Amino acid sequence: MKAVGILSLCFLALTININCEQPHYNQSELCYQFYKLNKTNEFRELYDLNIGGRYKSEYDKNANQYDLSFNYIEEYDLKTKQYITIPVFNRGANDTTKKVAFKKCSDDIKDYLKDKFKSTSDPDLFLSYVNYVERVLIEYYSIRTPSFYNNKSVAIEGNPSSGQFITFKLNDKTKCFYLKDRIGLSAYWLNFFNNSKKFSDNWYYEIRP
Repeated sequence: MKAVGILSLCFLALTININCEQPHYNQSELCYQFYKLNKTNEFRELYDLNIGGRYKSEYDKNANQYDLSFNYIEEYDLKTKQYITIPVFNRGANDTTKKVAFKKCSDDIKDYLKDKFKSTSDPDLFLSYVNYVERVLIEYYSIRTPSFYNNKSVAIEGNPSSGQFITFKLNDKTKCFYLKDRIGLSAYWLNFFNNSKKFSDNWYYEIRP
C-alpha cells in the first residue's frame, strides 16, 4: 500500500510539473499577438529565404527575448528553381568569424553570389557578402514574439516563385503569413489566401488541428 501511495504521489507531482510547463495560451491569441508586434515591418530581405535551425542561447531580460542564432540561410534561385545553402555568421561576429563563414562557401555558392552582387573581385565579393548577411540578420532579429510564447523560435519560409509573401512558422500547427502583394501569386496560393483567416489585407494565419 505504501508503494502504491508513493507511486500515486510521484504521478501527481509529475502531472503538476508537466501542466506548469505547458504554455497558457491558445493558438489564435498567439497569431494575433504576433501580428500586432510585427505588422509595421515589411521584411524586405526575407522573401526568398528559408531560415531555420535557430536555437536558444542567451536570454535578454531587457528585450524579453532569447538571443537566437543560426548557421546558414537557404536562398531561392529563380534561375535553377532550387534553394542555395549559404553559410552565415551570427550577430555581433568579428572579422575573423565573418571570414571563416565566407570560406565555408563552395565555389558554386561563390559563383552564385558573384552573379547576385555583380562582384568583380574576391575582396569585393566578401564585402558584399558581409553586407548582405548583416542586412538579413537585422531584419530577422527584428521579428518580435509575445512574452508568453515559450518557444520564441520562428522559422522563415519564402519562395518567390510562389509569390511575394513570407511564412512565419510559430510551431508545428501554427503559421502566420505576411503577403506583400497578390500580383504573381500561384493559383494554389491565390486560392489559399482567398480562403484563409486574416487580420488585415497583408496578414493571414493558419492553425491546423
